[in-house]
Amino acid sequence: MSLFDDFMNKGEIESHKSGSTAFGRSAVVAGMILATAFSAQNKAAATELSGHEIGDKYTKEIVAAPGGTLSFDIVSNGAKNDSILEDMIGKALKTPTGRYVLGEVSKNGTSLTLGEAGSNLFGYYSTEDDGIVVNQNINPAFTLSTLVHEGKHSIQERNYESYSNMYYTYESSTMLTRAMEADAMMTETKFSYEMMQQGDSIPWKVMKICNPCMTEAYQNNVDTCGADTNKIMKNTALAWYSDVNYVKNYDKSLIAEYKSAISEEDETTLGQIGIDTHNADSVVTKILNMNGVSYAGTDGSILKTSQTNYLTQDSYNDVCKINSNLLTVSGNCDSSSDNMYVANSNDKILNVTYSDWNNLSKEKIAEYEKIGQEEKSDTNVQNAEFNNEKESVKKVSLNSKLQTMNKMRSKSLQQSLQSVGQEKTQKQSGNNLQQSINKFNNTENSKISNNNTKTGTITISQAKNLMNKDRG
Repeated sequence: MSLFDDFMNKGEIESHKSGSTAFGRSAVVAGMILATAFSAQNKAAATELSGHEIGDKYTKEIVAAPGGTLSFDIVSNGAKNDSILEDMIGKALKTPTGRYVLGEVSKNGTSLTLGEAGSNLFGYYSTEDDGIVVNQNINPAFTLSTLVHEGKHSIQERNYESYSNMYYTYESSTMLTRAMEADAMMTETKFSYEMMQQGDSIPWKVMKICNPCMTEAYQNNVDTCGADTNKIMKNTALAWYSDVNYVKNYDKSLIAEYKSAISEEDETTLGQIGIDTHNADSVVTKILNMNGVSYAGTDGSILKTSQTNYLTQDSYNDVCKINSNLLTVSGNCDSSSDNMYVANSNDKILNVTYSDWNNLSKEKIAEYEKIGQEEKSDTNVQNAEFNNEKESVKKVSLNSKLQTMNKMRSKSLQQSLQSVGQEKTQKQSGNNLQQSINKFNNTENSKISNNNTKTGTITISQAKNLMNKDRG
């Protein structure tokens, strides 16, 4: 098993964090700010190697197959990072979706950087800087699709001029930002599928682990819809909403931004919160859009159904607390979240709004809470069984990788590793074999850790830390 295979093991990745900020035009779409503190020594070294000082913007012409070139504004972060980023752009331009998205990035003058993006993000788009940053600490094979995802966010910013601010209701701002993320994720899924068709399956495998609902929807619709690409894209975008746990984690960042924005406003502004709403038809037309054409039609009602306009109970309670404080301070209250549908404690979406839910009897609520309970229990059992199985084979998998990666191991240890599968029938030598494996692992893990530090790749534990936190 390769290092990539282990990184892609289900359970090693729980979420691909990305998102859109709802409550302020100058906010960073993915919720992170580019780290710009570099030492003078590093600047001098990078300048000597690349001719560009770190932080300097330069223009790079890159071939866009099947012909012609595109100009990109790149913010330098050293010769090595700049070269990797240019190579990523070139690869992305080989697909139809990559050419469209990066073509718009080029035309709009949006800057690109391979740099620091935070410990739990693949990348982000900053509306303030009109710049895309891809995480330099992750293997570029895993972040290639991120470049396209964040590029789509930069296009959305220009397509939809009426961006969210404090005067829009919480429900309306959530509708917009969710649509933006669903569209960007659909675009990333489509791009990854195209890359797979060209022989590079890594982006698709990353998507399958991070967002299985979307890859399954895309593949199923390709099989059933054929050439009807609009239907494929629409159904894939709507599939984003079906992952309630993902949406719940995404909403957490929106709620935090909502709370922060309210705490910084004066009493006059607070008194006007919730006086405006986004036009759902306009959101569908301008956000769910590819190549300048709406792939989801013009009817915004698809963003107001129970399957798209829901809120988990934890999120609803957090919004209510914020509004309670808002009422105390300003006498104003944004009650728009009452119009959203309930997702119960089992992550099952109910055809009941919170306005109705709050008037239900305890007995009726208990009845609704049972929906999905058995399914969730089965899922928990399956997850426990999977984790136990994964732990039992992890040692063998790691030994297999070490066997491939380290040419200095002894011949006797190779033979020991190859006999791991027969360990159950070799009880007498089992303890000695395990001691050899443990000693080998301790030594080789140290070597691999040192090697990874030099090459910039990431270890399994780093990948787990990166992805187990809450995703332009």
